[in-house]
This record gives sequence, C-alpha cells and structure tokens, in this order.
Amino acid sequence: FDLNMHYHPSPMVIGEDMDTRLDISNKQTIVNMGHGLQLNFHGDRRELVAYNGQEYELIQLHFHSPSETLWHKQSFPLEIHFVHQGKNDVLVIAVFVKGGGENEVLKTILAHVPDDKKQEHAVKGVSVNPAGLLPEDLRYYAFDGSLTTPPCTEGIHWLVLKQPVTASPAQILNIRKASGGTNARPVQPLNGRTIYYAVP
Repeated sequence: FDLNMHYHPSPMVIGEDMDTRLDISNKQTIVNMGHGLQLNFHGDRRELVAYNGQEYELIQLHFHSPSETLWHKQSFPLEIHFVHQGKNDVLVIAVFVKGGGENEVLKTILAHVPDDKKQEHAVKGVSVNPAGLLPEDLRYYAFDGSLTTPPCTEGIHWLVLKQPVTASPAQILNIRKASGGTNARPVQPLNGRTIYYAVP
C-alpha cells in the first residue's frame, strides 16, 4: 500500500501521562497512556498521512523505552509511536531509535518537559516538526494489532518503519527518565497475524 507523509512545523503542545481520545470502529475510546512523554497535535496545521487510499491526521506522538517491537529478536533503546486518526479507524506508525548523533527535534522536546502530570502545555513561540523524527527510508512492515496501552483495543493498523533514526545516548536516557523509567508493554505473540513488507 502507498504511504505518503505530510508533516510540517507545528506549535509545541507537550505533556506527561496524558489520555488520548480515539475513534475506533465508530466507538470512542479513551486511551490511558500511563507513564510517558507525549506531544499533541490539534489540527492548527494538519499533519497528514495518506495510506491505503485513506487520509489520517496525526493527533499525538509518544515514546516507549525500550522498544515495544523487536527487530530480528532484538530491541531498540527507544521507539516512537505516531498515532493517527482516520474516519473511524486508527493508524500507528512506529519508528525505532538507536544510539548515535544528537536529534534536534528531541533536543527541543527535552528542553520543555513539564514538571507536572496529565496537564497539557502549549509552549509559546516554539514549534516542532515531527518529520525530524522520521528516517529517510520509509519502507515498512504492516500488520493489524492492538493498542499497546490500556484498554489495548484491537483493530489498529500498524506500520513499523524498517530504518531507525538516531539520538544521542543522553537524549535516550532523558526520554526514559521523563517517562518515569521503562514503559514498554511486553512483546506479544503473533497469534496468527500476517505481517506484510512494503516499499512505498
């Protein structure tokens, strides 16, 4: 399936341990993000993804450490989830993060981590471009699965990008600290799911 991502600089809206409302199969679901650092996008500048003939809008991104997805049975120190809302379904794009050079977007995010929980903070005069957290190579693995945080609802479209992005070891450590430590759901069995590999 074709994948086209259209991200732009957006006002920074940041929080910790936030809840997210999603519409899944015409039913609204409140997702408890638990421990985690989250950026919210409210449509001031529409961050869009076109996938499989449908349009999805980025509503938030958040971090898990270590990664919740394995690559050849190995985990990464960090994984970013870009959560998109479609007409009545949800698309999550997962990006692995490995140790390496400093990431400028993460640098901006870490400079504005709030001190409180479950409060949304709009950082005046600061924008962030989620495209800076994407690799150049957008080849991906696709499958249908569930949310990885309560209520772990099924029927979620997952795309896991093959190529990781890099962040400095200090940035990875600080994201983990901001999330209250490790916050990854244990790896789940395939349970008969088919995984597809696609080259956009």
